[in-house]
Amino acid sequence: MPFDSADVGGMRRFCGEVSDVGGSKRDVEKYGDAFGYNDDMHTSEFITVSNAEYETIASTLDVDVPVEQRCIWDAFDAELPGRAPWGRLVWMVDEQPRALISLTHFQGRGFVYLWAKKGPVWIGESPTPEEERIFRTQLVAGIRARDSRIAFVRLHALHEGSDMHELLQSVTYDYTAIVDVANKTGEEIIASFRKRGRKNVRQRMRVEGLRCSDETENASTLFPEIYPIMEETGEHSHFGVNEQAVYEKMLSALGPEYSRLFVAWFNDEPIAWTLAIHTPKSAYLYYGAASAKARELGATDLLDYFAMLTYAQMGVQTVDMMGVDSPRAPQLAGVGGYKRKFVHEDTPVAPAWDVPVRPAFYKALKFALHAKRATSGALRKIAQRARKRNRS
Repeated sequence: MPFDSADVGGMRRFCGEVSDVGGSKRDVEKYGDAFGYNDDMHTSEFITVSNAEYETIASTLDVDVPVEQRCIWDAFDAELPGRAPWGRLVWMVDEQPRALISLTHFQGRGFVYLWAKKGPVWIGESPTPEEERIFRTQLVAGIRARDSRIAFVRLHALHEGSDMHELLQSVTYDYTAIVDVANKTGEEIIASFRKRGRKNVRQRMRVEGLRCSDETENASTLFPEIYPIMEETGEHSHFGVNEQAVYEKMLSALGPEYSRLFVAWFNDEPIAWTLAIHTPKSAYLYYGAASAKARELGATDLLDYFAMLTYAQMGVQTVDMMGVDSPRAPQLAGVGGYKRKFVHEDTPVAPAWDVPVRPAFYKALKFALHAKRATSGALRKIAQRARKRNRS
């Protein structure tokens, strides 16, 4: 459906211009803010929009914008130190919205960057490699013109490009496990699992004293009791956990319209929990924690199924279990094995990449971080050898 920009009124130009790039590769490389194919001329530009305009465009075009790319996410970012909303942009191609992107300003140690988590959001068919490249080129030019302090922008892309780098910090993934729950009963959801998943869930259903509940309304009072489960999980699985306030602020900022807290109980004691976020169409099992007792009972099998059933009853269509292992993310092998029993195939998704805005500074930053990690690794080895000598 053609989009009428009059519907949102005050859109402001961010960067870009009308250019006849013909159809040649050289012209596309030269201009970078317009692209041509089939001998046609196409134009593209970014426009800045207000929150209301951004939501209007998404609603008018029926785009399922991820929670992290919605205006509501600002309320969560505002609660955390070092973060602030930076701006919302629409990429217009031939005067029609082709992609939406919402950017958050992050303050690192000695550098600042922008993070478009789960963005950009493409409207219509998946982008081609060339579209993604032109999008990034034009976006970086606009960011550099607006704020020269920005070191890089972190965003998602389906296709690799020479302008993108692996993340300086954090883990991303390019495959995930998505369960289709649209219009399904509990039995239909279970029937969709792999054999092991079906068997495990039905076994957990028979465990006396094991139950699950939606505790979203009680989150503020319950969370101090269940947070230690996350600390135990981090210690057991060797990963860092957020402070308690981060999870509490996510739930309070997003509210029940966009988030849920599911808890597994054994003999009325909480033993596992999942913090999920959702749009009207899609849900994401964002954070999860399980105690030793939960691992012994396999309580997360029942808990994840309960979350899927709850979302199916809410009218949500899919539940994303948030990442499985692949050659790019081998460190997710443990959770990948668990999640795959709920699906028959992995779903490819756009991983996150760093795109330098200040290439020379980014290169120096990358070198410094690698040197720091190498030094830290060497110190750990020295400490380990010292402990071995002391024990001998």
